[in-house]
Amino acid sequence: MIENPRVQIGLLKEYPTNWVETIPEEVMETIRNWCVNYLILHYEVASDHRANLAYHDSAHSLRVARDTVHILRLVQSYQPSQISDRDIQLGEIAGLTHDLIQQWGTKTSSLEGFIKIEKYRKTGFNEKASAAIAIRIMKDINEYVGREIFTNTDFYRINAALLATVPVYDPVLQTIYQDHLALTDDPLAIALALADLGGGAIGGRSRYQMEGDALFRELNDDIAILTHKGIILSAPHMESIRNRILDWSVGQIAFASGRKVLIMNEIAKLPPNAHIAVSDFMSRWDEAIAGAEEKLRTRQKMSFGNLMADIGYHFPN
Repeated sequence: MIENPRVQIGLLKEYPTNWVETIPEEVMETIRNWCVNYLILHYEVASDHRANLAYHDSAHSLRVARDTVHILRLVQSYQPSQISDRDIQLGEIAGLTHDLIQQWGTKTSSLEGFIKIEKYRKTGFNEKASAAIAIRIMKDINEYVGREIFTNTDFYRINAALLATVPVYDPVLQTIYQDHLALTDDPLAIALALADLGGGAIGGRSRYQMEGDALFRELNDDIAILTHKGIILSAPHMESIRNRILDWSVGQIAFASGRKVLIMNEIAKLPPNAHIAVSDFMSRWDEAIAGAEEKLRTRQKMSFGNLMADIGYHFPN
């Protein structure tokens, strides 16, 4: 699974280390490099442009890994007996590996007389497959080094953490929650799940807008095809796409509002002394919502060409 691991971890056989308390930095760097390279190769520079993903790319996984680590460090600072340095390292691994597999289906329909092609993620399958690769990576490292750097408990926790990110749509709140989260009390899984859906809560309006625009481009396959081919659209077709962008922009307000309702109960699953600190770290949903409302008002006044550029397309019209 790991290409040429000897380049990164060959020296590990040369000195003793405490495998239980911490994971050697050389191993962590091997996993970081392998995951980022895998994500870039498969979802950013794939020969088939339709396989490349605007949202689920290496930058997303690096952000989730970073935020998972930060949440776990906050918990450790308030309840050090419950979070070890090794837990934090496993949190980084979980973030790096949580979206390694991206299998998609497509749904074709007619909208206002035009063909609409939407991607949809094979949720559940993707998380299980990503967990399987994460565990394979860890087992490969054990096998190569000849020592148990990663334990069966590590495999179990990584698997459970990745499954905790399986998204489910809430039609009442018009947002996403993670129903597997109710099945775990492991701070590792909780931190990963919070980080995966917490971009707006952590980064506020700019990050929420950036991620929302990227996800729109990723899901709307027909628009990606049209822009890739540089096809000139008729006025009615442009108006149809314009309406989709504006509808998405409305949905972004609802999505953030729903996540704001749900997040406190999710944070409450973490050790009690850390609730305030994690809540402060993830306190920017109001800013994200205000930004989404402002963005909608601005977009409603834009020309089609400016609207396409604003959401991230390069388009000839």
